Amino acid sequence: MLVGDIDNDGDPDVYVINEGTHNRLYANGGSPHGWLRVTARGVISNPDAIGARLTAWVGGRSYLREVNGTAGMSYSSRVTLFGLGEAPRVDSLVVRWPSGAIETHGSVAANTALHLVEGGALTAVVERSVGASVPLQMVLSDAYPNPL
Repeated sequence: MLVGDIDNDGDPDVYVINEGTHNRLYANGGSPHGWLRVTARGVISNPDAIGARLTAWVGGRSYLREVNGTAGMSYSSRVTLFGLGEAPRVDSLVVRWPSGAIETHGSVAANTALHLVEGGALTAVVERSVGASVPLQMVLSDAYPNPL
């Protein structure tokens, strides 16, 4: 089983690998509620930021997530997702890096993708349309030059 936001709509989707039958993708249909998606990269800590603890403060409540690379016995996305409900923004985001460093970042609008680098500032991620990266035509040709 793999868990991640496959369609970049702010909610986790599940891909189940089955033995002896077809694999299945369970894509959430999206939600009118807000979300925050965070990717993190360690500099002093490990590069994948595994073990980093992110706390989003929203309207006086805290929501804790930890960056990990597994869900049960399989690999999952290291992207951290927060569901924000009706909240228009995260009041603050606190990151406790595996190195012990603690960073506090200010207000972030809902429905935002962020990239964190340990010791750096928040960077908003502007995503390209998926349709723009799909080739119009695909051709499989013979290998050239043939090494045989």
